[in-house]
Amino acid sequence: MAEPHEQSVDGVERWTGRDARALALMLALFGLALALVVARHRPPPPRPAGAPAAEFSAVRAREVQRRLVGDGRPHPVGSAADDRVRQTIVDVLAGLGYQPRVEEGFACHWGGTCARVRNVVARRDGREPGAAVAIVAHYDSVEAGPGASDDLAGVAAILEIARALAVGPPPRHPVLLLLDEGEEAGLLGAAAFEAASPEAAEVKAVVNLEARGTEGPSFMFETSGDNRWMIDAWAPRAPRPVTTSVAAFIYALLPNDTDLTVFRRHHLPGLNFAYIGGANSYHTPADDLANASPASLQHEGENALAAVTALADATELASPPKGGAAFFDLFGLWIVRWPAGWMLGMAAAALLLVLAVAVTGVAGRAMGGRDLALGLLAMPAMLLATALLAYGTAWALTAAGPLAAPWLAHPLPALAAFWLLPLAVAAAIARRWGRRRPAAPLGLWAGIWILWAALGLALAWQAPPASYVLVLPALVAGLCGVLFRVWRGGGSGGARAAAIVPGTVAAVLWWGVLPPLYEGLGVAALPLVATLLAVLFATLAPLTAAAGRFGRRLWVAALAATLLAVLVALPQPRFSPRSPQHLTYTFFQDGDSGKARWLVQARPLLPAAVRRAAAFAPGLAFPWSPPGSRSLSAPATPLAAAVPPPDLQLLESTVAGGKRHLRLRLVSRRGAPVGTLVVPARARPTAVRIDGQPVPETGWRSGKPQAGADGWLFFSDATLPAAGCELDLELDESGPVELYALDQSLGLPASGAALIAARPPTAVPIQQGDTTMLSRRLKI
Repeated sequence: MAEPHEQSVDGVERWTGRDARALALMLALFGLALALVVARHRPPPPRPAGAPAAEFSAVRAREVQRRLVGDGRPHPVGSAADDRVRQTIVDVLAGLGYQPRVEEGFACHWGGTCARVRNVVARRDGREPGAAVAIVAHYDSVEAGPGASDDLAGVAAILEIARALAVGPPPRHPVLLLLDEGEEAGLLGAAAFEAASPEAAEVKAVVNLEARGTEGPSFMFETSGDNRWMIDAWAPRAPRPVTTSVAAFIYALLPNDTDLTVFRRHHLPGLNFAYIGGANSYHTPADDLANASPASLQHEGENALAAVTALADATELASPPKGGAAFFDLFGLWIVRWPAGWMLGMAAAALLLVLAVAVTGVAGRAMGGRDLALGLLAMPAMLLATALLAYGTAWALTAAGPLAAPWLAHPLPALAAFWLLPLAVAAAIARRWGRRRPAAPLGLWAGIWILWAALGLALAWQAPPASYVLVLPALVAGLCGVLFRVWRGGGSGGARAAAIVPGTVAAVLWWGVLPPLYEGLGVAALPLVATLLAVLFATLAPLTAAAGRFGRRLWVAALAATLLAVLVALPQPRFSPRSPQHLTYTFFQDGDSGKARWLVQARPLLPAAVRRAAAFAPGLAFPWSPPGSRSLSAPATPLAAAVPPPDLQLLESTVAGGKRHLRLRLVSRRGAPVGTLVVPARARPTAVRIDGQPVPETGWRSGKPQAGADGWLFFSDATLPAAGCELDLELDESGPVELYALDQSLGLPASGAALIAARPPTAVPIQQGDTTMLSRRLKI
């Protein structure tokens, strides 16, 4: 970026050549920063079984994980397979010298699901009694898969941490080991611990271990409560941290929960670790031991060991201080951190500095008002153009097939296309803005960094911990700009530095945030990432505008590479055994009419073999489905009379004060493990109890039915006893009401063998897996 008064007619080519070299340097620094982030964020190799006893070894933990996985069957809450996993946990802890105990409880989630749970609790006493740190993982799985990573990897990591704690000196404060049950059914084990465990009151901080995939780095993605003291305690001990305070801000916008959610609701501070690579295997049969990464287990375990020992040794644990932090890891080497309360002042300072540079530039005639105005319009133009092209490309590729999947088996070509597109757009607009306007580079610099600082100030006001990605580069830009304007001896070299330095700082910060977005959000994140990259690549605009032919070649090359990446993405298979399609069957039989049907859920389309196996067509899925809804269903042969539908018994029905009180008993006469009561939302339940346990009102009392706009609420017992469960309802409606009882079991009847055989090797069931459901209606 050269000052206009330094560019004479015979000197344009000389400065253009230097600007071209400066742009090449800036691009190289962007690439180097990205390469360093990617390399340093890879999980470390597993430590061997002979590693020092006080350190974490994934090889040792892997053997425990192998025992926990066993024969690879799913082990949902309350199942016999889950009993085996729990007994293995107890045996391992006892073998390490602990005295584990099993705490039984019955808990309900605010979404309407209840279950009987059995938590395993053990403790490592500290030098000072009282406040304790809890390290938590759940040992149950979803019905569809064995949960080798989610969350038996977390359980195995805790058991290896328990071994390391047992051989080392006692920490200052006690450490509670909580291996809970029922997380997949609704965080029920953690809720039962908080409600009834005699040691719950001791817990002052929590370290939670999770997995939303089968591989990738262990990411400290969420904090709860006042986190500054926890980050300060963990940072010096973290061997290879991967974290950012932006992640907690993004995670809070998502409809996801972990056990830490329960502790957060009880105002406990905590750190949440997870790895999210291989998300297509999450909650499927592909979440098995073969796909579970030992390197990810190593990273998760050593991070968690450092965190739990740091918090257990912290003097602040007994009385955690107030205050949050803004933080990020720098190439996985250490954690840069400072009080989040500083962000607003830093943002204001950045805006003032950049404005000062712009005002003095206009006053000193280094640029004109029109140059500044064009600079202010440049980044919005880049954002708008990139968003239109990115979302249009995503729509086209989804319609054509390559992006018609939540995650891709071979994502690299698609990722390259959406990363190169904003570079092409930013470079093209910068060249257009800079044509035959010597002052355009300075106008672009001022306009772009004014917008960065203004956006940073707005974000610092609303979400201080997340604002550093905008504020820090803008602050560096302001400081460099002031130095450039004051220290005139720097000349054009100083101007180029004012572009390169803050842009590189921005790249380092943004590379720590943008790459995980695809792993976390999938294909839906690609156009969003491209749009955000337009903001980052806007920092290249001043040098691109001044770089002459090199700037023009840059956008042409980036556009050509984008098109090439799209062409390479087109023939790529969307699914593979390690990244399978989600395809789930349900057998449903209406116990009143006796009619049965197959239902299928598949993303994106049904494979041809499945279409041939049954005549699937759009139709109503269930008696309670809204008239306009359509699900793919096909006729099925009803079950024999020996397989009866559930029984919903009316034990009591009274009306008083315009309200109705119902007492019901739901029994699965075929012994299904899950029973559900389906209630019309228009009946306006005001209180619900299942076997005497109140269902928290924060979910179903929100006025939004659990299943969306269909007007029905669902209340389930996920560990339904043979004798059934009792449900008490208070309805704010005294008129007639129609209820449905539903029972659910894992697997399909024998008549589903053809459908199972038609499922391709690259397709698997997800979540609750293939299920058999029977219903019965009750009119009151």
